Amino acid sequence: MLSVNGDDKKKEHLFHVFASEFLLPSSTLLSKVGRVRDKISVHELIMMQREYGISVAAIMYKARELGVITDSAYRDFCIHRNKDEVFRNFCDFQRFPEPDASLFRLYVLRALSEELITNSKACNLLGESSIDEIVQ
Repeated sequence: MLSVNGDDKKKEHLFHVFASEFLLPSSTLLSKVGRVRDKISVHELIMMQREYGISVAAIMYKARELGVITDSAYRDFCIHRNKDEVFRNFCDFQRFPEPDASLFRLYVLRALSEELITNSKACNLLGESSIDEIVQ
């Protein structure tokens, strides 16, 4: 386990930095948006959020930390986000991909074929009313 000395705010900041780098490495962000930008469009941010599972606010923070955008551009983003509830909700909306349902279906069918679950349980798990609907 990682041990970090210092106050709680510093620890929390370091853990956020680690998570950010794990989900969206700096090199990837730079290749997606470039080294220097005046602005990053919300649509670009949303595309990255969907692809990498990191919040719009965290992407903007990271862009500022890497010098892609200026402190002023980041501050403008934060002010806009804090003052405009519609914009804030748009930025904060979770757009992460849904888990692959076909993999779950595969596991349920495997459990059914190995008689680990009943026909009724398989129907329940897959939201089907009959076994005939499952095997089609």
